[in-house]
Amino acid sequence: MYIHPASQTVFADHSEIRSGLNVLFSDVITDEDLAYHGVFPVAQVDPAAGPGQVAVPGMPVQLDGEWMQTWTLRDETPEEAAAKIAESVPMLNLQLVLIEDAKLDTVQAILDSMTGADGAKARAYWAKALTARRDNYLVAQLWQAIGYDEAGFNAAWARAAALNP
Repeated sequence: MYIHPASQTVFADHSEIRSGLNVLFSDVITDEDLAYHGVFPVAQVDPAAGPGQVAVPGMPVQLDGEWMQTWTLRDETPEEAAAKIAESVPMLNLQLVLIEDAKLDTVQAILDSMTGADGAKARAYWAKALTARRDNYLVAQLWQAIGYDEAGFNAAWARAAALNP
């Protein structure tokens, strides 16, 4: 990453510098070429984002003669949080989370009350599947039936994904 302080422009690479400055560079751009045209490398600094936070790149600042990347932290949106959640989790993990939440007996009662071929398929999925998928119709149906809203479902799913029994 590079900065042209005079225009407050940040460039990702030499290609962007070539197209962003009205300068004809040789085939190989050297640090001396860049400095002559007022473009300086920016040292990368890892953001200190905690759980549930997103690091947004800020304008680099000069500290002790060196340009450094800055970051602004913000809370992640519900959409960003959902995007980080695994699409599938081990069925054992999902059932262990339901045990922790005292919901497994309720799920089993719902499954037992389902009739016909759909009920048989649902019970087979629940008993035999190695993984559970977020987008599976049965998973969505069960989580609504046991009283989880979207945030509660996402939190429980994330706990199931993090388990390592």
